[in-house]
Amino acid sequence: MELDREDHELRDLVSQTLENKGVLGDIRAQLRASIFLALDDEEKLTSYLKTKNNKLTSFLESSNGRQAFTLIVELLEHFNLKHSLAVLTQEAGLAAAGVTTSRDSSDNLNDKKCVKISDANRPQWSQSS
Repeated sequence: MELDREDHELRDLVSQTLENKGVLGDIRAQLRASIFLALDDEEKLTSYLKTKNNKLTSFLESSNGRQAFTLIVELLEHFNLKHSLAVLTQEAGLAAAGVTTSRDSSDNLNDKKCVKISDANRPQWSQSS
C-alpha cells in the first residue's frame, strides 16, 4: 500500500524533525514531571521513595546533602531546566527535606563559606573564589 508507506515516511520525517529541534525531549521531560507531580499529589510517591532509597534519605538529612542538592537545584534553575527540576524535586523529596532554591539559599551558602557569591548573573558553583 503506497499510502501506508507515505504515512510512515511522513511520520518518521516529522518525528526526526521534532527530535532534532528538542521538542520530543521537552515533551518527554514534561511527561515525566507530570507523572511525578500526579503521584506526589496522592502522597504515594514520597512514601514509596523513602522506603526504597534510604541512602538518599540519609544524605538529605545531613547539612552537606542539603547543600549539595541546593547547588544542583541552582544549576537546573540557571539553565532553565524546569522539567528536570520538577522531576528531581518530586523524586528526591527536596521540599520535604528542606532543600531551598538558589534565591533562598544564597545567604546560607555564603555564611557556610561553601561558595562565594559575587555575580548575580552567574550561578554560585561557577564563580571563582
